Amino acid sequence: MNTTAAIEDQFFVTESTTHNHGEGGEHSHKGLATYTELDPSLAIAQAEAIAAAIIARDLAPAAEVDAQLTALRADLEALDAETAAKLEGLAGVSIIATHPRYQYLARHYDLSVTSLVFVA
Repeated sequence: MNTTAAIEDQFFVTESTTHNHGEGGEHSHKGLATYTELDPSLAIAQAEAIAAAIIARDLAPAAEVDAQLTALRADLEALDAETAAKLEGLAGVSIIATHPRYQYLARHYDLSVTSLVFVA
């Protein structure tokens, strides 16, 4: 099951540092940034997709799934509000991250995050 089908247009495409694995020559790998759950709106969209699949497959009573989804949505929205309040003063501040996984967090909260890339 693809829980991100409805949010694929919001993905970040990543490319690694150019490197080689021996005689294959230099190259880089493209992929998708993970950690979509750092954007609460994307986490909610994925939870909705999971709930819909559970109901469609009749794996649990729809009312129970809906109640759990409502509770999860409320928790994520509360966490989102709390996080937004704590990050409010960081507009325009450059933040350095140790890994390129924070694109979704940065976009959602309008932060300027630069990831360090370590090359051995």
